[in-house]
Amino acid sequence: MYDAYIQPADRRILWLAMNAALEVNISMTIEERKQLRTKLLHDLYDYHFGPDEKSYNLPGPKKNNGPLTDKETRLAYDYLSKKGLIEIKDVVGFIHFSITPYGIDVIEEAAGQS
Repeated sequence: MYDAYIQPADRRILWLAMNAALEVNISMTIEERKQLRTKLLHDLYDYHFGPDEKSYNLPGPKKNNGPLTDKETRLAYDYLSKKGLIEIKDVVGFIHFSITPYGIDVIEEAAGQS
């Protein structure tokens, strides 16, 4: 089962919350950013079809640690969400990530072209 769609206004609030007090490190090249987004999407795909839950939970922005303290990673997740490839939800102090059916199709189509 997939999570409910996050309304654009809710996504903006989540992005603003994630943006608060985060480390700024914008030194990646365009190719490195593309590779990071691809890796994050592949990780969610693998996690979705793995033996565990269908999404991951990461510490929420108030914890100020973990992968969302890196601005490039946060921007990559935000990009994937805006493209409709993943869904992001704030759930009781955690950030909940899940791949969408469209994200699954993109991964599988790319694998078929290799």
